[in-house]
Amino acid sequence: MCGISGIFRFHRAYPEQQNQRIKKMMHCLQHRGPDHQGQWHNEKENIYLGHNRLAIIDLHESAHQPMHYMDRYTIVFNGEIYNYIELREQLRSKGVIFRTNSDTEVLLAAYHLYKTACIYLFDGQFAFALWDEDEQQLIIGRDRFGEKPFYFFSNNEEFVFASEMKALWAAGISKEINKKAFVHFAVSDEIDENPTSYYPNIHKLPAAHYAIIKSYDPKVNFEQYWHINIEETCKDELHTATKKVLQLLQESVKLRLRADVPIGSSLSGGVDSSIIVYLIQKLNEGAIQHTFSAIFPSFHNDESSSIKKYTSALSLQAHFIEPKINELTQDFEKLMYHHELPIGSSSCYAQWCVNKLAQQNNITVLLDGQGADEVFAGYHYYYRDYLIGLLKKDKKLFDEEYAAQSGYNMYPISGKYILKIAHYGTSFYNWYINYKKNRRAVTKAKYMLSKEAFHDLYMPLHAQLKFKAFIDLQDSLHNSIVGGGLETLLRYADRNAMAWSRELRLPYLSHELVEYVFSLPENIKINNGITKYILRNAFDKKVNDKILWNRNKIGFETPQYTWLRDNTMKQLYKSQFTLLQQDKILSSKLKPQEVDWNWLVASSLMT
Repeated sequence: MCGISGIFRFHRAYPEQQNQRIKKMMHCLQHRGPDHQGQWHNEKENIYLGHNRLAIIDLHESAHQPMHYMDRYTIVFNGEIYNYIELREQLRSKGVIFRTNSDTEVLLAAYHLYKTACIYLFDGQFAFALWDEDEQQLIIGRDRFGEKPFYFFSNNEEFVFASEMKALWAAGISKEINKKAFVHFAVSDEIDENPTSYYPNIHKLPAAHYAIIKSYDPKVNFEQYWHINIEETCKDELHTATKKVLQLLQESVKLRLRADVPIGSSLSGGVDSSIIVYLIQKLNEGAIQHTFSAIFPSFHNDESSSIKKYTSALSLQAHFIEPKINELTQDFEKLMYHHELPIGSSSCYAQWCVNKLAQQNNITVLLDGQGADEVFAGYHYYYRDYLIGLLKKDKKLFDEEYAAQSGYNMYPISGKYILKIAHYGTSFYNWYINYKKNRRAVTKAKYMLSKEAFHDLYMPLHAQLKFKAFIDLQDSLHNSIVGGGLETLLRYADRNAMAWSRELRLPYLSHELVEYVFSLPENIKINNGITKYILRNAFDKKVNDKILWNRNKIGFETPQYTWLRDNTMKQLYKSQFTLLQQDKILSSKLKPQEVDWNWLVASSLMT
């Protein structure tokens, strides 16, 4: 896990200037890789590569980067190829001789043999830039789900890339800010993971894509190498499917336990992380497992009691941290510095603190349950999309599921809207909730913004909004994974971990597991009002029943409502509020009576 940076010049390079730029970029990314810093440029002085290493696999100097191969290729690589041992044996059978035990060298050898087709072979989280000296071209690639970031700036003179945008700005790329996007986030609570929305001259390599940039053609042409086939169907029944899910997830955890440094796990007290902890304990029988949890003892949704009982029953070495409001206000600017894009809630800070706790206890790698909700339909709003699809496909099953979820669901779908859905069609409910959301946003914008900001900053983007109407659960899950929701959570995970030089690994995002679950019928994912039905069944009688079958848990929470009313937070907000009024964004009539989290975030990033 590392920080990568580079400059590919298409014309005269000014070598001393480029060397200084790379040094500045690497300095910005020290937190991503404190174990070694390396930089390199070729003899033609048209490619400059920088690497900040967090050593995880093969800790020897020979595995440092930039890494060279066959006097032709040079790579900077961020991430892990989990199946590198199997791939290394496959490549050895073809005559490849390795000089290190690193996954980086496996990537280089695979590219030499298979060129861009090698990327199909990798099970991992990664972002890389590989220079081919013979062809004078740069090959860039990113993992299937976008776990590892890759940002770039490109024009007719150069292609500049880095793991984080701050490194691009350090290289002299202008930090252009689109206030419209930040204002829209603050009002509408919609996060756009496209950096160009907020910083018009910064782009990203999309997840599951690669590109080749040639010295004679600076245009960046993306190629998508993987997608989720939502039309593929599998006829496995529940019994067979649960065994397959158990097998695939166990194999995913096993691969993600490969490391030459200490490994632990983050534990929230919910289903997903508890399952991961169980599997680690099963696979590493006899070893002490360290778990890390954020707790809030005075908060009504605190999970500390459940976590302590679970860790005690499994004889785990449990570590706890209790994030405080005064710590959040002290860390707020640092938190925003690392994220560079909007943060939707203070729960992001809890994850930040968990990684800090792991660093304090010298655990370098954490396995985490992120991604399970998007794959197995864990959020309660998936009921809506499931029911909408059922109304069209299976009215009898619709009636049964609606009755089942109404009994306990925290956000039940009102009966009067169900009748309207039946009368007007399955897209009605989507239209209605989007209409309400749209109306609330405009009302909020008119109340909070100055007249100039409302017309010039908010409405131009608001008018471009196009809401997606989901047709069923499968469509909704697919949108969560590729449409932005999961990508935001993955950005949180990457930045929060790397800020403390930790690596986060996500077993639920094994592409084989995701492909299989997507091929299964919807009623295996939600059944009788129970979310993540197949996942819960797969671990029935293995994980504690009270955790596994807790149907009302909706995700990790912090006491944000209380925090936003604390005097330290009010003072922080007041200073930002004043700046926004001076900048004629917020209405001069508005008073900073209550802290608005979104405006606090937006103002920090805009100024």
